[in-house]
Amino acid sequence: MGKINKWVVAVFYTIILTVISYFSLKTLMELGMEGRLILDFKFNGVLMAFFAGILLLAVVVRKYITDSTADEKERGKLGNLFIYSSVCSVLLLFGMLVINN
Repeated sequence: MGKINKWVVAVFYTIILTVISYFSLKTLMELGMEGRLILDFKFNGVLMAFFAGILLLAVVVRKYITDSTADEKERGKLGNLFIYSSVCSVLLLFGMLVINN
């Protein structure tokens, strides 16, 4: 695997996580506002796609952390970087949902 800058990967991770979460949660809120049942197929489909997207992204990031270095200390630093990126993504998501509603 080629050496990719960890900050570039973290920025793309944050952007992808924010986009997946934003569109999924916005769709779920719109379906809830329409008065659809929670057992509705469309609602459950969006919810499952949201969880599948987040799970896939987590697996890819975990694979990147594992393959990037053999040093446990560096892996810990990378793990912390992605945790901080996740927090930034959640803050961006809430900001975008508040501004657009």
